[in-house]
Amino acid sequence: MAKEDKRSLLQPEAPAATEEVPQVYRSLNFRSLQEPYSNRSGDTMASHYSTLRADNLDSMLNGGLERFYKKYNHLSRKINLQLPTPESDIYKKTHEAISTGFNEHQFENAEDFKKAKSVANLARSKQNSEFGLAFIPSTMLLLNRQKLIWLRDPPLLWGKLLEALIIGLVMGMIYFNVSSKYYLRMIFFSIALFQRQAWQQITISFQLRKVFYKQRPRNFFRTTSYAIAESVVQIPVNVAVSFVLGTFFYFMSGLTRSFEKYIVFYLVLLCFQHAISAYMTMLSSLSPSITVGQALASISVSFFLLFSGNIILADLIPDYWIWMYWFSPISWALRSNMLSEFSSDRYTADEGKKFLDSFSIKQGTGYIWFGIGVLAFYYFLFTTLNGLALHFIRYEKYKGVSVKTMTDNTTSHEEVYVEVGTPSAPNGAVVKSGGLPFTPSNLCIKDLEYFVTLPSGEEKQLLRGITAHFEPGRMVALMGATGAGKTTLMDVMAGRKTGGRIVGDIIVNVEYKNSELYKSNRERTLELAEVSDDFVRHSTLNYKPIATGFWNQLGQLAKKQQLTYWRNPQYNFMRMFLFPLFAIIFGTTFYQLSVTSVKKINSHIGLIYNSMDFIGVINLMTVLEVTCAERAVFYRERMSNYYGPLPYSLSLWFAEVPYLIVVIVLFVTIEYWLVGWNDNAGDFFFFMFVFYLYTSACTYVGQWMSALMPNEKVANVAVGALSCLFNLFSGYLLPRTAMKHGYKWFQYLMPSSYSLAALVGVQFGNNQDIIAVTANNVTKQMTVSDYIANTYDFRPAKKYDFMAGLIVIWIVLQVAIYLTFKYVSHLKR
Repeated sequence: MAKEDKRSLLQPEAPAATEEVPQVYRSLNFRSLQEPYSNRSGDTMASHYSTLRADNLDSMLNGGLERFYKKYNHLSRKINLQLPTPESDIYKKTHEAISTGFNEHQFENAEDFKKAKSVANLARSKQNSEFGLAFIPSTMLLLNRQKLIWLRDPPLLWGKLLEALIIGLVMGMIYFNVSSKYYLRMIFFSIALFQRQAWQQITISFQLRKVFYKQRPRNFFRTTSYAIAESVVQIPVNVAVSFVLGTFFYFMSGLTRSFEKYIVFYLVLLCFQHAISAYMTMLSSLSPSITVGQALASISVSFFLLFSGNIILADLIPDYWIWMYWFSPISWALRSNMLSEFSSDRYTADEGKKFLDSFSIKQGTGYIWFGIGVLAFYYFLFTTLNGLALHFIRYEKYKGVSVKTMTDNTTSHEEVYVEVGTPSAPNGAVVKSGGLPFTPSNLCIKDLEYFVTLPSGEEKQLLRGITAHFEPGRMVALMGATGAGKTTLMDVMAGRKTGGRIVGDIIVNVEYKNSELYKSNRERTLELAEVSDDFVRHSTLNYKPIATGFWNQLGQLAKKQQLTYWRNPQYNFMRMFLFPLFAIIFGTTFYQLSVTSVKKINSHIGLIYNSMDFIGVINLMTVLEVTCAERAVFYRERMSNYYGPLPYSLSLWFAEVPYLIVVIVLFVTIEYWLVGWNDNAGDFFFFMFVFYLYTSACTYVGQWMSALMPNEKVANVAVGALSCLFNLFSGYLLPRTAMKHGYKWFQYLMPSSYSLAALVGVQFGNNQDIIAVTANNVTKQMTVSDYIANTYDFRPAKKYDFMAGLIVIWIVLQVAIYLTFKYVSHLKR
């Protein structure tokens, strides 16, 4: 073994040093360096090998030419080796060739010429740039990589397309030939839907950012190239998603069936989709963690939704918030599509103006293309800011191990060796422990192979011809990518594999593990640990797969989850900070707004809808990261029978309850009294309790999706689709009275339907103020309670029925979480 080239042990498939080397490298006489050893044998070979090994050649090839020259100058004279020092002719000729260029006739074949030319180009580029590739090749390489990342995640890619298809069909079905008076809410939701989907981009961008933080400090690529690639690679996905969803929705909903109007509608959706995706990607670059990124996204989304022109109409927005109406991307997209629709030949000039006035849209048709231009500008602006944030803001710094250089009188070229502050095993003192004495073991494996049988009957090889030796007192690191077989190798050596076929030898202290003597000793050892089968006749024996009882498990798990939540302030205390902030924003926007007109009543209902939907969606999205991280721990501990799935699922509920109570009390108390709703204590506490039930239901839906879906990205897509259904069937975007009987029953499955009906009913169901209502060009007087009942079918007499419906959904979700943890596992190993 001592005579073998150590390079072959580390890289058995690597080519020899003289294979496929460009002519410019052969001119350095590297071949002559090995010839004295490749043509000799016996003692001469061994003596020369001990003097100049292959790793010394590696040292020279890696740039230490001058150091190598000083160390082996005496040897070079013996073997007639001309080292490429700065004074040598070879060094000068090589640099001259690199600077002036190569001629193909100087090489033996064209392949060597191409390789040498690429080396020269790289050498020239390194003189002017710190990057290995030029801007365009680097950008194209990153585009290809980002494309592969998307293509290699089919659950996410197909999940987005399937979500777009389902939501497009559902929206088309719900709004099939709907009345024009619901167009504002309908188009608003078709636009806001892409904002919810873009929210998922934060999770994806954070996972990619970890790789960027590792590669960018090493000058793998420019930040500009990465930002462009990250943005451009989303274009095909966005185009496909918006086309599928927008096409089905447009032609089924009853909008003007004109190719020109359809193109405008689709173009607005596409521009908004790219703008909001770029905005979410920018937030992920500005945020130190994914939880903070979700929090910043929630603040932005609250502004964009609230001041879109649908929740509160433009002429009802206070002067101190009107600037937000002109900044919101949703308001620009909604205004463009509304102006495009009601300027068509389908409506007369008076009808179009009348509809637009009822929606508080007073701008001309010139704002259609102006809005598209603003959205395109937002896309380029947010993409540029994303690149700047990635370049100047780094939250994770990857550094090497801190070491101390030697302080001897070495030259600057030789100060490349470091002294690690850990004693070597042979020189370290042996510390006596207080444990039982044992015999150290030498473990050897020779030509070890391991095969498993697939369900199809085919045999698959997991380990291939491994030979190794492990000494006592010496630490060995098994390194490799996920799935390389590190754990499998240790399990095979330890004898833990009960299935499969093992080939090869495992030797412990010169004794084969598969020998009869070893098996006999192992059986005798196990007999010592066996439990006697002699018991008292009338004793009761129970099999306990888990060491402790249910209540002990529940208590310990609840304590563990409470500590986990307490030690995650980014998740909990961020909610405690943000929810009061949202309440202040909503409350100051609707501060003491009266209910003296239909516009104001609809805006109040829109606020309740937006409040419960927005707070619910935040909990729905942010709980995914926490539960998905805990799920991996659950899989490991559940396999060891630490506890059962029932106490674990209940512990998740116990952990959320105190924090949900605190944040809901803070939010509802601030918003309720700022807006000026009913000053009755009973109505106030009923409002708070129903709001808590709905928010907790959304949180538990997020926990359920975390357990049900294969990973966090797919869970994000799933909760996005579910939140869309919650909105569509809540009773605000399309009132119950306007729903068709074919799908009206679906609202009884949605917690948002019960929540909105109970909250609006308790606030306005008993209001006897008189308002003017115009329908079919006829104006008549009616009470607020009658308007609520006739338009939305929200009746205060059924408020306890609605509350009971929420409680039933809450219980069903807890059962679903338990069953999912018990029967569904996405563990692949």
